[in-house]
Amino acid sequence: MAGETSKTVVRTARDSDIKSEARLSKGKLVEAVDYHSYLTTELELADALLTEVRLPSNAIISEVLLYVDDLDTNATETLAMDFGLYAVHKFTSVTSGTKTIHAKDSVLDADLLVDGDITAQDGNTKSESLALDAATAGPDDLYKAVWELLGYDVDPHTEFGLVVTCAVAAATAAAGDAKFTIRYAID
Repeated sequence: MAGETSKTVVRTARDSDIKSEARLSKGKLVEAVDYHSYLTTELELADALLTEVRLPSNAIISEVLLYVDDLDTNATETLAMDFGLYAVHKFTSVTSGTKTIHAKDSVLDADLLVDGDITAQDGNTKSESLALDAATAGPDDLYKAVWELLGYDVDPHTEFGLVVTCAVAAATAAAGDAKFTIRYAID
């Protein structure tokens, strides 16, 4: 029994010379890394941690990884981590035709990439590939550049940084180390 031959969205776009949908067929893979030694008080306050993990606005994220100690020592852990983006430099974005000026170090979307990850509740130090937030990065979004994930109309040609926010009940927080990694492709 012979079946029909079909093409993926990206292959169809490449054949039609629609480069925006076909840009991941070739590119340079980059890995950006930073680490932080958390104090118990930092975890309790749910402060935003601006990391040195940086990526250009045209980056296409393939993976977010976390290597972490147990940061929540209670039997009923409450620690959740969000991963989002902040503005490394002052820049202007355009969304639905409206221009917005973003200050340096302003948090653009605190849970754009990962929302409520509980990896650091585990009692072991481990490395884990985190599930991207399905509301932001569903299968149809996996080829989008970061500026598109943020909802901008045009690429602002700037750099974004990884912001990590932790929230945990005061009685359960435990000091520990975390390493943050983003793997991304660029044209």
